[in-house]
Amino acid sequence: MAGTKTTVSRGQPPIDRAWAWMICLGFFLFVFFMVGLAKSYGLILEALINEFGVSTATATLPMSVTLLVYAFGAPTAILIAERFTIQKVVVVGSIIGFAGIAFSSLLYNIVFFIITFGLFYGMGNSCFYGNGMIMIGRYFKHRRSLANGLALSGASIGQFVLPPLVEYLLGNYGLSGTLLLISALYLHGAVSGLLFRPIEQYEPVTEKMVPSAEEEKQMVKYEAGNEKVEDCNGGNYDEKKLLSLKENPERTAHLLNGDAEHGKAVGWCGVNKKSPLDIVDSDADDEEENLDREKRMIFGSQGSIFMVSTNSPDTANTQMLPMNGKSKQIKSSVFKIIDFSLLKNYVTLFITAVSFLCFLGYFNFILFLPSIVKEKGIEKYDKAFLISISGIGDLIARISVGFFADLNLIPRYKIKATACLLCGINIFMFVFADSFAWLAVHCFLYGFLGGAYVCMIAVVIVDLVGLASMGRNLAVVLFIQGIGSSAGNPVLGRLKDITGSFVIVSVVCSLSLCLGAILLFTYPLIKRLDAKRAERLRKL
Repeated sequence: MAGTKTTVSRGQPPIDRAWAWMICLGFFLFVFFMVGLAKSYGLILEALINEFGVSTATATLPMSVTLLVYAFGAPTAILIAERFTIQKVVVVGSIIGFAGIAFSSLLYNIVFFIITFGLFYGMGNSCFYGNGMIMIGRYFKHRRSLANGLALSGASIGQFVLPPLVEYLLGNYGLSGTLLLISALYLHGAVSGLLFRPIEQYEPVTEKMVPSAEEEKQMVKYEAGNEKVEDCNGGNYDEKKLLSLKENPERTAHLLNGDAEHGKAVGWCGVNKKSPLDIVDSDADDEEENLDREKRMIFGSQGSIFMVSTNSPDTANTQMLPMNGKSKQIKSSVFKIIDFSLLKNYVTLFITAVSFLCFLGYFNFILFLPSIVKEKGIEKYDKAFLISISGIGDLIARISVGFFADLNLIPRYKIKATACLLCGINIFMFVFADSFAWLAVHCFLYGFLGGAYVCMIAVVIVDLVGLASMGRNLAVVLFIQGIGSSAGNPVLGRLKDITGSFVIVSVVCSLSLCLGAILLFTYPLIKRLDAKRAERLRKL
């Protein structure tokens, strides 16, 4: 009597092909809307001041709340996605953001606006970015850098396209109508989420076998009290290493005629059947050789508060093991909750301080850019187009600086420090620029230098603390810099209210970037101090 076999096949995961590019498209779409709308907030800022008659500091609070919620919510959303799938979390997040922005269009009062826009828009954004990076990591391996670059280019393109659109909507439909239409655009994130097909549905072939009586006789001589069990080839197995055939015939079969512990193929007395232990993504063998290329080529979303490690969970870190006749996925850790004990390390503390200063000056400046150029007589679409010009510079920097850094001609932390220093000087020049052409040059340089800085954030952390510690260090750094940028909005707004001019905003942002850059140039000194500290601890 022959053994019976039940085979369930769901196909192989489309790694680097087919549906993987739909994942890339979905990520592109919501990064396009998420970052594009965030960079257009400066246009909404002016409308809020006119609508409610509030101070600049108060008008910045909605975006401040959004950044704060994002800093806390992004890692939380990733953990929730581990339980409910990324697809569901992204779709729900898009609906929450849509509802918040739509309700904010009622313009009941500024407090109502802060709650609906700031809180719910931040919650929606929290569900997007980190989970999108994870999906790219799962569906791409050899083309992961290309996929990251294409998907995250949505941030630059969104920054180029959406500001003129928002300015047009404000001019024709007012603040309320603009917010309602923006909420409809934001709901497209749900479409992106639906493209995020869970990779778990592509499981390896599952086989359930019931041995025939003849095969069972050949296979096992099992008697109670025996210390050894003999296989058909005369080999012995420790009884502790075998399960009862009646309880788990499939597992017993896999242990026979081969060394299952070492991953060898095993089968029914010379009839080879592939063990589920062998159904492991072969990418793990060559993953190490790709790590350096992956860490250098990561692209960060301009203005994002949260990014995940380049070694995102993917099929290379996923094993399918049998459990009750069913495959279960054992996933590597996605994100470890913020570990502030890392700040005891001098290098981590140093990186955190640098990131706080640089991001405070870089990101907050663009929120005030429309008001800064309006103070110089630039109105309507020219004002919005200047933001778009910075988006062009950002996109060029993502491509060119990433490849230049990959050449290893100079240390990458120096590239980042130089970009921040020049960006700070460039922001200071806005104080003197008094024509559209002059402002356009500085806006392009702001986008280019800022894009160079942002795409080096994760890479420099890898260089300074190592790939193994990157995830935890990146979490701490980006969390703290997110808190800093959140607090920076109302502080800069308050300074403008006190002085009556946006010149102070440009000066503070410039000084913050320059100070962070100068501090980053001192990394060799900090490294020596940390080495001495580690040596003292070893002697204790």
